[in-house]
Amino acid sequence: VHVKDSVLSVSDMTIQSDCTQTITYPIRVEASGDNDAELILNDGTVISESGTNGTYGVTLFGSNDEGTASLNVNSGVTITSSLFAISGSGSKDNTVVTINGGTITSLNAHAIYYPQEGDLTINGGTLTGVGGVQYCGSGKVTITGGTIRATGAYTETPEKPAEQGDGSIDDGAALSLVSRDGYQGETGIEVSITGGTLISDNNAAVTSYRYAKNQDGWTTSDDASALESVEITDGSFTGNGEKGALDIL
Repeated sequence: VHVKDSVLSVSDMTIQSDCTQTITYPIRVEASGDNDAELILNDGTVISESGTNGTYGVTLFGSNDEGTASLNVNSGVTITSSLFAISGSGSKDNTVVTINGGTITSLNAHAIYYPQEGDLTINGGTLTGVGGVQYCGSGKVTITGGTIRATGAYTETPEKPAEQGDGSIDDGAALSLVSRDGYQGETGIEVSITGGTLISDNNAAVTSYRYAKNQDGWTTSDDASALESVEITDGSFTGNGEKGALDIL
C-alpha cells in the first residue's frame, strides 16, 4: 500500500506482507513537494506479515519541502512486524504520528523508531517491542495515555555495532530520547508526559543521552543534549532496579 500525496482511511481490512524474499515496506506514506499524505487506520485494521525475512509495519516519508506525511492509529487496530512497527527516515522530515489506540508490536525491534523531524503524540494504545519508542529526531513528543513496554535485555550502556552507519540504538527503554548529530535539524526535542504507563522490563522506563561515532565505534558523548525541555506531570513509570525508572540527562 503506497499512500502518496493523498488521504487514505482504512477500516476492517487485513494487510499481510509476504517477506519470504526480502525486507519489505508493506505500507508507505509519502509526501512530496508541497503535497500532504495521510493514512488513517480505524477499527478492524490488521497489519501483519508472513515469511522469514521480516518486514516493517508502517513507514512515513515526509517531504523536505512543505508536504507532511501523517499517520493516525485509532482503537481496534493491530500492527505486528518483525522490524519497526512504525518508523520514518532521518533524511525525510515533516511527519506527524498520532496514536489514539490499538495494539502496536515489534517482535525484534522498536515499536516506534522516529529519527526524522516531526511530532509524535501517544494518547492511548499498547506499544510493545524490544525497545518501546525511540525518538532521535526533532520536534514534540507528547504522551497523555496508553502503555509503552520494552522487553529488551539489560544493557549497562546503549549499544550499537561499530560497523553500522545509521539506525536505531539498543537501550531497552520504553521511551528513549537520543541526541544525535545530523538528526536534530534546527530544533531540539520537547517532551510532555501527562499520563500513560511506561515499562521497561530490564532497563530505565525513560532514558536520554547523546550518541556519536568516533574511531572506536558508537558511544555516548559528553556534548550538549538536544533536549529542549522535559515536562512530566503524571503517569506510571517502571524500570529496572539498578537503573531506576527515569534516567534523563
